[in-house]
Amino acid sequence: MNVEKFVEGLHDYLSKQIQPLADRIKNLESKLESIESKGMEYRGIYQRAQHYGRGDVVTHKGSMWVHVTDGSRGYAPGDGACWQLAAKGHSK
Repeated sequence: MNVEKFVEGLHDYLSKQIQPLADRIKNLESKLESIESKGMEYRGIYQRAQHYGRGDVVTHKGSMWVHVTDGSRGYAPGDGACWQLAAKGHSK
């Protein structure tokens, strides 16, 4: 096998392996930029009919919750994976 053909084949193979990873990195960088540009926004007391997106912060049953997914409606803090407890309130 000639060295030039080997190098060309290796280049083609590596390009095909690397491209999906490069695309994924670009997508993740875009998501990170979106998250960092928005930050967190306090939206008041949780309301079931309200649409919440990533970074929205609410109070619910005395605790503060952060929405950690791109969007949902109808899942109360503590009832789904879309909310993360940020500060636990005093339980009575």
